[in-house]
Amino acid sequence: MLKNPSDITLDLVVYTDAWYKDPIKQDGGYSLELINPNDPCSDENNWIASNDPSGGTPGLVNSVHDLTPDTQAPNLTLMVASAPNYLQLYFDEGMDSSSLVNALYQFSPTLTPSMIYANSTFTNTVILQFVENLIPSEIYTLTLTNAADCWINSQTLVGQFALTETPMAGEIVVNEILQNPYNGGQDWIELYNNSNKIFNLKNLQFANFDNDTIANFKTIDVNFILKPGAYAVLGKDSSFVKQNYPFHGVGTFVYVDLPSYNNDSGSVYLFNESQVLLDLVRYSNEWQFPLLDDVDGVSLERMDPNGLSNDGMNWHSAAEAYQFGTPGIKNSQYLPVTVNGSFVLENELFSPDMDGYLDVMQASYTLAQANCLGTATIYDERGRFVRTLFKNQLMATEGTFSWNGVKEDLTKASIGVYVIVFEAFSIDGALLYTGRKAVTVAGNL
Repeated sequence: MLKNPSDITLDLVVYTDAWYKDPIKQDGGYSLELINPNDPCSDENNWIASNDPSGGTPGLVNSVHDLTPDTQAPNLTLMVASAPNYLQLYFDEGMDSSSLVNALYQFSPTLTPSMIYANSTFTNTVILQFVENLIPSEIYTLTLTNAADCWINSQTLVGQFALTETPMAGEIVVNEILQNPYNGGQDWIELYNNSNKIFNLKNLQFANFDNDTIANFKTIDVNFILKPGAYAVLGKDSSFVKQNYPFHGVGTFVYVDLPSYNNDSGSVYLFNESQVLLDLVRYSNEWQFPLLDDVDGVSLERMDPNGLSNDGMNWHSAAEAYQFGTPGIKNSQYLPVTVNGSFVLENELFSPDMDGYLDVMQASYTLAQANCLGTATIYDERGRFVRTLFKNQLMATEGTFSWNGVKEDLTKASIGVYVIVFEAFSIDGALLYTGRKAVTVAGNL
C-alpha cells in the first residue's frame, strides 16, 4: 500500500507468488513487474515475473512494459450457488463494479435478484441474493448482458449453475485408480457421480491407511461441479496424464495433492466434508490382468459402479486398445450387472483342431423379454477386437450360439484367453442385458 502524507491511499497491490506464472522464477531472485500502468484494474493479469536477465529492472522501464489496451471481453469462469438463495459469479478478469450492479441478469427457471453486491471498484466476482430459494440439484441458466471489464469491454455471457448437495455413501464412487504410474508420472484417481444429484467436490477428502490407522488426509480445495453420470480425475499432473492417456475427458481434471498409494496394494478412502465415508477401495495389484507383462501405467477400472468396491471381480485392467487408461470417460471395462437375463458357457475351454472333442465353444442365454436384438463380440486378453459373431440379431427368450475359433479375418485364433461379450437391447435401443465370459482356446504347442 502506498499513501500520501494525508493518509490517502494512492495505490494498493495484494499479490501472491502465483502471479509469477513461472515456477522457476517463483523460487526467488526475480521481481514481479507491472505490465500496463494504464490498466484501471491492475489485477494479477497485469503482473508477471521480470524478463530481465538480472531478475528485475529497479529504476528502469519494466522489461514487460506494454501499453496495448485490453480489447477482449470478459468471460464467466465459475458460478457457485449456496443455500438458501445466493449465487457468486467469477470472471476471468477484473470487472467494472458499477456495470455488474446495473447489468441485466436473466434466469431460467425464473429467479429474481433482490441484492447485487460487488466488494470493490474493480473486482472479478459478484454476489447475488434472490427473492426465491434455490432448489437443490436444479439446473439454472443465466444470461448476463452489459457486464463490462475495467476497460469497458462486454459481451453476452451464458452459463449454468445449481445448488449442490452433500454426497452420501455410494453417491460418489472411486471409479478408476492409477497407483503405479509411468516413470515421471503421478498417481491419479477417477471419481464418478453415481446419483441423480449435483455435487461440488470442494472439501471432499482422500486418505490412505498408514500405521494401522486412516491417515494422510488430503482435501480438495477448489470448486468443481460434478453432475449426474459425470467423471472427475484427481491428481497433481494433468498434463502428463493427458499426454500418456489419449482417451481422456476434456474438462474433467482437478488438481489435488493425493495421499501416497502403494503400487502393490493399498486403501483409497473418500470422505465428504462431514467425515462421512463415501467410498473405500482396498485395491491389490493382483487385480490386474495376469497375462500382462508389465502393469506400470496400467489403471484399474471399476466394471460396475453399483458393484462392490472391494471385490476384485468388479475391477479389471484398462484395455490396451484404450492405452491402458480412460481418465474422465466411461471405463473401457464398464460392464454393469443386470438381472434381465443370463449368459453361460457350456465349456470354458475348447480346442478348434477338428479332433471331434470340444472343437466349438457353446454358449446359452436367457432373456427376460422377447423381441430383443443381440450382439456377441469377442476380444483377446488385451481388449483387442477379434470377431463379431452376430450384431443386432433378433433373439429368442432362450437360445444358444457358438464360436469355432475363427477370427474376423478368417484366420485361426491363437492359443490363449478370450473374452465373449453378449449384449441384448430392447427394440427402442435400451440396454436390457450384458454379460461377459472368459474362454480359453487350447491346442498343441
